[in-house]
Amino acid sequence: MKRLNIIVHSFDKSNIGGVTRVISDIANLLVDNTLHVRIISLGKVNTPAFYIKDNIELLSLNMKNYDTRSYKGVMKIFWFINSFLYLTKIKSKEKYKCEIWYSTSPPLVYLLPLLKRKGDILIGCTHTSNTYKKNIPFFYELNSFLLKRYEKIIALTIQDLNSYKKIGVSTKLIPNGIDLSNSLNHFTSMEHSNKNIIFVGRLSPEKDPIEALNIFYKSKLFKQGFKLIYYGNGSLEFELKNKIINLQLTQFVKIIKDEINIDNIYKNAYALILTSKIEGFGMVLIEAISKGVPCVAYDCPNGPRNIIQNGLNGYLIPINNRELFIDSLIKIKNIKKDLNFINSIKKFDLVSIKKSYQSLLLELSENGK
Repeated sequence: MKRLNIIVHSFDKSNIGGVTRVISDIANLLVDNTLHVRIISLGKVNTPAFYIKDNIELLSLNMKNYDTRSYKGVMKIFWFINSFLYLTKIKSKEKYKCEIWYSTSPPLVYLLPLLKRKGDILIGCTHTSNTYKKNIPFFYELNSFLLKRYEKIIALTIQDLNSYKKIGVSTKLIPNGIDLSNSLNHFTSMEHSNKNIIFVGRLSPEKDPIEALNIFYKSKLFKQGFKLIYYGNGSLEFELKNKIINLQLTQFVKIIKDEINIDNIYKNAYALILTSKIEGFGMVLIEAISKGVPCVAYDCPNGPRNIIQNGLNGYLIPINNRELFIDSLIKIKNIKKDLNFINSIKKFDLVSIKKSYQSLLLELSENGK
């Protein structure tokens, strides 16, 4: 029997995000009588971030500083040391004939090869855009060296796939997926009268929630009764709240930090806006579209351009073109929510994604790697 070990920084409800949602989907899809699935959370798990089946093992290592963001600069080396020691103890107890290890963030992707033992199968996915700092030769070479120790690196977009291939990394394109089995049911209840503009994601610098607020303020849509609702939490929460007060938008902007039911998030939405500076995939985009909610997003590297089709399921906006973003947000009400709308994300159906992962695991297992 094989065991798939999926390592995350935290699988606790307090760290809800696109990655934890994807990990829960992958685990639920793949667990069966021939594959034992174990999610390893570096941080303590009081309440799981998302539903996982009863036959999935959830192991919490209870690390206090489970994320590199707990450290600054060169002090991040302490995260690598502590994580190495915690995971070494886990690996010393390996008991399955075939151990497959799946890392889910850049730090974890760089750490796992240092723990590799004979017979281990390593699969990695950074869940962020594969942008290399080519102006720093040492970083570029180290990055390439570590990624080449993986049996397979998952690319979420075609751009990342090509980038990995250029540096000689064994890679496979498997985007994140979404359950589309009930998507058409949402369209009958969608109303153009909905006036909630939503932002779904961490309130962190790379997601740029401040820009979303600037767009909402400049659009003056609040004068027509529209509201901006944030679903998420993060380091910019305090700054965001202060700016909401300074712009006198407290009546029109709300921050909800603990909602995990995606039906509740999207059911009354007029549109989803994404103002990220970088996106590995953009899971919230396919979530929104699957619920009948069109999207307006900046064309950041690399996820949105692989999902949004202009005029069909939303609008893709050149980075920092705020005026065009506002114009597109206003005219998004004209998008038709029909079969073509939902078919625009059909390639991300979980049924197809499951087959891709099963094929990959079979390939790697048969190769004896």
